[in-house]
Amino acid sequence: MSSSATRSSTAGPLRREADQRSTRAPGACLWVLLGLVKADLGDFQKTALKWGIPVSLAYIAFALLTGAITIV
Repeated sequence: MSSSATRSSTAGPLRREADQRSTRAPGACLWVLLGLVKADLGDFQKTALKWGIPVSLAYIAFALLTGAITIV
């Protein structure tokens, strides 16, 4: 028997419940957020990509300029 199986079988019911919760899909939070702001998933993705890709490229460029990452 593996150590994780032993650990969860000897743990109390609260630990088993927490393990089950951690394996659920996190999509519910996204749908609640979209419902609260009255937005469509497609619009949300377009906005996220419009800002996310340039910001990510800026982070990479800054890391290259400062030497945090190198190209060999």
